[in-house]
Amino acid sequence: MAGTGVPPINIEGTADWSSLSRMMNSKGIQFSKARTAGTSVKVFTNTPADYRQLVALLESIKRPFFTYQLKEDRMDQRVIRGLPREMSVNDIKEDLVSQGIADAVVQQLTSRTTKKPLPLFLVKTKMPEKLAEIQRLAMLTVSFERKKKSSEPSQCYRCQRYGHTQRNCRLAERMMNSKGIQFSKARTAGTSVKVFTNTPADYRQLVALLESIKRPFFTYQLKEDRMDQRVIRGLPREMSVNDIKEDLVSQGIADAVVQQLTSRTTKKPLPLFLVKTKMPEKLAEIQRLAMLTVSFERKKKSSEPSQCYRCQRYGHTQRNCRLAERATDLYSMEEYPLALVILTLEIWKIIIS
Repeated sequence: MAGTGVPPINIEGTADWSSLSRMMNSKGIQFSKARTAGTSVKVFTNTPADYRQLVALLESIKRPFFTYQLKEDRMDQRVIRGLPREMSVNDIKEDLVSQGIADAVVQQLTSRTTKKPLPLFLVKTKMPEKLAEIQRLAMLTVSFERKKKSSEPSQCYRCQRYGHTQRNCRLAERMMNSKGIQFSKARTAGTSVKVFTNTPADYRQLVALLESIKRPFFTYQLKEDRMDQRVIRGLPREMSVNDIKEDLVSQGIADAVVQQLTSRTTKKPLPLFLVKTKMPEKLAEIQRLAMLTVSFERKKKSSEPSQCYRCQRYGHTQRNCRLAERATDLYSMEEYPLALVILTLEIWKIIIS
């Protein structure tokens, strides 16, 4: 910031710098220095007033640029602890305003993995000194902590570059097509192109687009869509899957999906049941099902690589595969005699029945 506390403005393009600098001079915009940075010119204005004037000028002539927020415009961010997760954001804001924080902006924080609301609230304000005087909200004792900085570099979701955010970016947008799908990078992988989208919304849009044009592809499940899998121990093998599901739903596991496990060799049902849910924390609170004491264990990962039963490739599953089906090439030459015997036996059972 060149010692002035005013952030630099990165103006795209260097060819017409002379005419642009004359325009700045005619508007009375003063700057301490300007230097080239790749294909841009980095301008250090003298004062916040000069900074605002230059930003307004660049926006008026629709010149691509990016910059950073002025220190005086930044809002202090604090995390509120001590409130229940069910607390209304509007009620918190009203309470803060009544205690002198007129510019308070409040939002509830969510879990990165489950996306569920946490009993934590973020408040933004330019009056942190007044915030330090507040001890109660909604008659509850609370504490305010500084928001921890992320270890990951910030990325602009407008131009896809790193080091700044979209709030102060006016560079050209990088979109996949008119659908507005944004991605950070794409690279070749054999006969395919591997695309890394920016957000879950972009991922879903791209999947929908590829399905609509019937383009072959495969992908993996979004982390937020994955269901936690637990094995239920302590129930008899004769127990109905529907009864288990009804009991789980009655105890708060509304999204429970239950199936009975079978033996790999005999294919007979085992006294083990698999439950899938996005609420593993609630599952941990359950101790009884059908009046029987049960335990929940994490499902062990298979040592064998996953195989897609649609395209027969390894490394992904058929759930997220839209490649061509390999039905005629289901068995290799080595497996073919065994497959023929199995199929013949199945036909033989039909013949003799």
